[in-house]
Amino acid sequence: GMDDAVQARIFEPFFTTKPAGEGTGLGLSTVYGILKQSGGTIDVESRVNEGSTFNVYLPLAEAQEQEAAAPRRRVMLPGQQHGTVLVAEDDDLVRMLVHTVLTGAGYRVIEARTGTEAAALVATLAEPIDLLIADVVMPGMIGPDVARLVLKRFANARVLYITGYATHSSIPPGFMQDDDALMQKPFLPEQLLERVQERLGLAT
Repeated sequence: GMDDAVQARIFEPFFTTKPAGEGTGLGLSTVYGILKQSGGTIDVESRVNEGSTFNVYLPLAEAQEQEAAAPRRRVMLPGQQHGTVLVAEDDDLVRMLVHTVLTGAGYRVIEARTGTEAAALVATLAEPIDLLIADVVMPGMIGPDVARLVLKRFANARVLYITGYATHSSIPPGFMQDDDALMQKPFLPEQLLERVQERLGLAT
């Protein structure tokens, strides 16, 4: 079971009560993000020394009989998108969160641990990149430099910068496509999905 202080934070990314190195704090935050993106929700009832109960609520699906009567067609469910995303992020936990959330939503995700590694991938990729998610400051090559290479090869790609800095000062002039191209860390899974859909023009 959990006390009130722990319950209030269990869906926050990277929050964990486990010792350092034994937990990422990404499990429940990922579950929360996927459920929200699918139109559902989750809550918890918990008492110390008694245990915890998680309640998951999902939208009602159409009856199978109705589906069988209609011509079969591919349906794009909420949160199931398509596209290739290159994630350039040197923080393993942040990169893991982005990968988990986006692959769960149907995107193809390619990972790079440094700007230099991302640049090498860009030079060899045969499939176009739809979106680059890049940390602004990384070892070897900063995010804006990676973005320049991506846009040079894939002119239709969009860019989303992620940063722990409070201002745009870490991004050189001319690299911000618009104000929506920067997302502050830390962020929730549903915030990531919403911003990705905005950058790709999928938001409704």
